[in-house]
Amino acid sequence: MPNESLLTHLLQLNEAFALRQKRANAVQSAFKLATTTHNKTIKALRDYAEHDTTVDVNAAQEAFARVRVREEAIDPLTPDLRREIKALATLNAALKESATALRSEPVDVARLDKALTALQASKEQAVVEIIPELQSELDLAQRAG
Repeated sequence: MPNESLLTHLLQLNEAFALRQKRANAVQSAFKLATTTHNKTIKALRDYAEHDTTVDVNAAQEAFARVRVREEAIDPLTPDLRREIKALATLNAALKESATALRSEPVDVARLDKALTALQASKEQAVVEIIPELQSELDLAQRAG
């Protein structure tokens, strides 16, 4: 019989970390969009200014040329964001695998052991706190099998 409270806790953690991953992905997508939009705006202003127009876009061109969002905000944050997204994907997969292993009859010892190994690499406090309970479930399943 599966440990229902542990399963519930695993599912709650998975939902929380999946939401965090979704938010990190949204930031990464926004960064790409901001960079693309900024570059397209600069090009559009340049192309517009090259033709005889009655609208003076020099001030706008200079303002967009001074904007350094990519250099000052996006580029420094992107590597950490990518690592966070990768770590969250690994963590979510391990949480799902743990729950699946615990639900199976009998407990899938190999699957739980692999998931537990992945979870033990996490520095997330909420995950660290459930490791002993998962280890206990693994030990019980190994003795039963």
